Amino acid sequence: MDTDPPWIDIRRLVDVPQVAPFLRAWLLDEWESWYGPDGPGDIDAAYPSHMSGNTFPTALVAVDETGAVVGTICLREQSSSHLEFNPWVGGLLVARDRRRQGIGSALVKAAEDEARRLGVRKLYLETHAAASVVVRRGWIAVAPGEPADGPAMVYALDL
Repeated sequence: MDTDPPWIDIRRLVDVPQVAPFLRAWLLDEWESWYGPDGPGDIDAAYPSHMSGNTFPTALVAVDETGAVVGTICLREQSSSHLEFNPWVGGLLVARDRRRQGIGSALVKAAEDEARRLGVRKLYLETHAAASVVVRRGWIAVAPGEPADGPAMVYALDL
């Protein structure tokens, strides 16, 4: 099924820059082992607050009917861990109390659509938590992954 939940709106971060500080804090809180002071990730590189919307990186934000941020995903030129696979989808995060409602799938679909808009022909991501979402969308496992929080796979999708 390819329909988004009717109560969410997915926007480019460049179109809602006022949520950038919230996203930064949320990602730091959710993935402190990666983006925190002792982690290997660079939150400012992953989610810069000023994006053009026509190049990488491009972040997408899901908001609910009240305007609250309920999810996010980002398209990047490449991964910090898998330089041979690019461009890259990362940072898929859905609010804990809104999971299993189709938001993750809607964000992955929106990232695929955004990549097509940017002229991308093949897209990659790494996950363990959202594997069922991407497999249902036709992504294919291509290599073992190495995320900070356990074993994962790298998936690819021909656009």
